[in-house]
Amino acid sequence: MLSLYGQCLQKWPLATNALSGTTIMTCGDSFAQIFQHRQHQTANHDYDHDSQFQVDKRRLAKMVSWTIIGYIPMNFYAFRIIERILPDIAGSGSYSTLRKSGPRIVAKALLATSPTIFINPIFFAYSSTVEASIEAGTSSGDWCPDWNVVKASVFRRYREDLFPVLSTAVQLWVPVNLVNFTIVPPHFRVVTVSIVATLWNAYLSLVTHKQLSPLEKTIMV
Repeated sequence: MLSLYGQCLQKWPLATNALSGTTIMTCGDSFAQIFQHRQHQTANHDYDHDSQFQVDKRRLAKMVSWTIIGYIPMNFYAFRIIERILPDIAGSGSYSTLRKSGPRIVAKALLATSPTIFINPIFFAYSSTVEASIEAGTSSGDWCPDWNVVKASVFRRYREDLFPVLSTAVQLWVPVNLVNFTIVPPHFRVVTVSIVATLWNAYLSLVTHKQLSPLEKTIMV
């Protein structure tokens, strides 16, 4: 099975990574939703049968769509560029080669982490826009959102969440990318990132869907 998956990664790299990322994001956001539901039950001592967990399909669709059109393609092409600029040294795996390639690996890990500076602000803007569009479409049939509300939501997220998210991203992804570029074969590197992203996506989902201000509640379902 792993051999077949590796063949698919080599033959259809972007499509295979997108499919893998979709599955992983579905798991990550579902986990985040379950976690939030249990937190709510505990905080409110609400264990009634009527409050049993149900997946928020609109929220899940928003997170999965971001994975397909944003997260996976950005990381996929970022890794392609990094591999072209700093290709692996032949014979990697031996101790002497690993010592020689150490600075190169560190540089690649830092380069692979740097896209988070751009990806996360884009994600916050995308998330707010999709939320407002869904609300506008379901309430009035007009899928054009209230851009003043979108702007307020994006700016709040930038002000409150952007720096903590970027700080957490650096602490997580620099070590992950160091390991990734040291021992993982090139065609498995994006999917390795996607596997770790199960936890990262759950974290992003929790940040994005935490308790909102009264203004933002007007655009959330």
